[in-house]
Amino acid sequence: MALQSIRKILFGNFVLEDYPELETLLSQIYRESQSKSEYGWIETNISHSPTFQTLKAKSSKEKRLLVLELVMALQQLKLKLAQRRSYSPKDPDASLHHAGVLLLDRLMRQKLALQEEDFIFLFETYTEYSDRPYYYFGSWPVAHTTIQLEKFAAKHPLSFGLQNFFARFIYQADFEQQHSYWGSNLTQVKLKIETLLHQSRHQGAKVPPFKLNEKDAFGQFVNGALLSFSDKTKENYHELLHLAVQASGARPSKKYTKESTAIIKKIGPEHYKKTVGCWLAFLAGMKEEEEVHEQQWQGRTYSYVTRTFLHTQNADIAKGLVWSLVHEHDNSILLILSQLAERAFRKIPGTGATAKALGNACLYTLAQSSGTLGIGHLSLLKQKILQTSTRKLIQKYLQQVSDRLGISAYEIEEMGTPHFDLCEGKKEISFDDYTLETEIVSIGKVKQSWRKPDGTIQKTVPSFIKQSTALQERLKDAKKESKAIQKALTAQRDRLDRSYIHARSWTYPKFKEYYLEHGLCVWLAHRLIWTFQHESGQEISAIWQNNQWEDIEGNPVRWIDNTTQVTLWHPILTSSPEVLAWRQRLETLGIRQPMKQAYREVYLLTNAEVNTRFYSNRMAAHILKQHQLNALATSRGWEYRLLGTFDDGRDRTQVIIKLPEYNLEASFWITEIGKDDSFNDNGIWLYVATDQVRFSQSGEPLNLIDVPKIIFSEIMRDVDLFVGVSSVGNDPQWQDNGGNPQFRDYWTAYSFGDLTEVANIRKAVLEKIIPRLKITKSATIEGKFLKIKGSKTTYKIHIGSTNIIMEPNNQYLCIVPSRGNSESTDHLFLPFEGDQGLSILLSKAMMLAEDDKITDPTILSQLG
Repeated sequence: MALQSIRKILFGNFVLEDYPELETLLSQIYRESQSKSEYGWIETNISHSPTFQTLKAKSSKEKRLLVLELVMALQQLKLKLAQRRSYSPKDPDASLHHAGVLLLDRLMRQKLALQEEDFIFLFETYTEYSDRPYYYFGSWPVAHTTIQLEKFAAKHPLSFGLQNFFARFIYQADFEQQHSYWGSNLTQVKLKIETLLHQSRHQGAKVPPFKLNEKDAFGQFVNGALLSFSDKTKENYHELLHLAVQASGARPSKKYTKESTAIIKKIGPEHYKKTVGCWLAFLAGMKEEEEVHEQQWQGRTYSYVTRTFLHTQNADIAKGLVWSLVHEHDNSILLILSQLAERAFRKIPGTGATAKALGNACLYTLAQSSGTLGIGHLSLLKQKILQTSTRKLIQKYLQQVSDRLGISAYEIEEMGTPHFDLCEGKKEISFDDYTLETEIVSIGKVKQSWRKPDGTIQKTVPSFIKQSTALQERLKDAKKESKAIQKALTAQRDRLDRSYIHARSWTYPKFKEYYLEHGLCVWLAHRLIWTFQHESGQEISAIWQNNQWEDIEGNPVRWIDNTTQVTLWHPILTSSPEVLAWRQRLETLGIRQPMKQAYREVYLLTNAEVNTRFYSNRMAAHILKQHQLNALATSRGWEYRLLGTFDDGRDRTQVIIKLPEYNLEASFWITEIGKDDSFNDNGIWLYVATDQVRFSQSGEPLNLIDVPKIIFSEIMRDVDLFVGVSSVGNDPQWQDNGGNPQFRDYWTAYSFGDLTEVANIRKAVLEKIIPRLKITKSATIEGKFLKIKGSKTTYKIHIGSTNIIMEPNNQYLCIVPSRGNSESTDHLFLPFEGDQGLSILLSKAMMLAEDDKITDPTILSQLG
């Protein structure tokens, strides 16, 4: 039946002006609903209206008629407003429309005696003119009307006419829109109507077959996987997907968890875990798709690229699937969730996180998983993810567990650190008569090798493994685990490196549990110096050697017991002779420390800083690349907001770190450099200038002399690192690619200026290792340079920036280091890991010492 015919039957020739009582009713409700909020603005809350309360008490038949009249009235108001393009609150019609929308929404939640023809009228009205401004289909109470339809269908079988109407209705264009942040969720509306139709046509059926949107690879992958299941299993998965697509909010409801658990029980937990684990692992490895768009403007063609990862509906499904694993404690599943979280928070240029809601769902599920493995993965993610809001959310979850167990969040992280069944950094996996041996070699490097039945080593994968699907899967898992070990070891190293500013200490029993007897962390513990303090007051620093603790002279320390407190040794808390002695001891033992400890930079208060009292200018007046600064600062636990060209009232900002253990806050002041067009497409300045470093306590400036020595040193070390890595003076191509003219003097001064503390440590290392290198006859250290005599000329490599000038006229030589680790320095013994600049410097030195073997045309053209 046509819409106009239905209207005539229901209303006759309805015109709003013919029903002044309805207009009066809406005006009265609008006035009664107005109230001033605590913040001063006007709020509209229809519950405050006595008139609305009276309407609620009416019979379901009376409310039905009011609803139908109200829909007609709103349709007319929408037409009038659209013609005038007016939505000002001062427009009387806009006020009536606003009151009518609120009233209709609330009435649709009431018990209504709606009839079959009413639903056709309502849904037809909702979609009429939906292509015009102000007529968005989802702005009507479509979801609540669908719930009314569900209640109607529970008592009255849908007629063939109604079935045919909705069978056509769900295929209109309005349902193809991605759902917005307001209005009805059209995806859920469509699914509910499809379910009603399916149940009407198939007696006893629960839900219709579900098909993911195939506009992304994830939808195609899951749909293909479903085809291989039996009919009964497929039905159960369809039921779960119908539930998952309705996933909304920040966390699953109790109803969602209960219903998903019941469906998983029907599928079989192991089958479900394997299947959904496979789906989510695919998603974690999926790349976003790029699409190039072109636009014409003033005779020119402009192009831009958009990147999409997941269709909105599929993103909801993925989130629902993650939530369904909320009480899972299987480490293989938790590892997949961790990888998916990392993928979801990876940034898309110009957009932000790839799938923030999905990433948050992974974090929630990891936090709720039974046992401590989920917490361990959260701890690793906190080291990897750079978004400040996400790191705060992870910290919130860690703190919740901490409060529940009554121990610190740091200890929670240590408890949750995965050990991967390692024994002192090694493990063996049996493959029939062969053994796959996994061993930690260095930070970020894990070696895997095969041992044959006769005990000899084999480099290649045994051929029989390729003939067994089960063994191939086991090998695949072993390789995944190897990568996970690399990441976990790096994260634990970084956590220990930050332990100084968190005042970490351990009782000896806890130290043994979290480090000495932990398969992964023991590898770190055995390569670091620790300070032991007995309750009697006795104190000594020692390192693990020969299955015992030995002091700086190699003497065993035998008095350590369960009353002993353990801290990580720091050079600022001891004398210079002891620091030098420890360096020599480590060199004698051949220990390469996983982080700078014996060679750690130490920053002492200068006379200038004593005089300025409340601030340090030691790191002021540098030009930094802002995005590099932001990434590095965030990774080390500092907070920073990028400065942009937009007028938000800021021309300066601060990089801030809070130190709750000391009730301190440190800040590094940053100023924008608004020069020419030095900003990116998002209006963010490319470069910033540095200023003071300050400390405060309880919001008040703190005299630098009152800052604990270890905290002052570590904060200044961080800031020196920010400058050392982010400074434009480190860019070897700065002069060649033009740079910014106003920064060239700074670039020259930094590139070849005085050495920082980082560079001084690097110089101390060079003085020890140069005599042992094959370039020793060609290399000398002169002040701030490593001087290399080649066959063509003599080169001076600045020990800090690693930039190069050539004698006799100090001509600049540009050599851009390749990405990744330098193979030319892999065989060298360096006393610590993590100084990429030192590796770059040595690589350049070795190449220039044999400059007659250089074949790179870019370098040769500069040598002449």
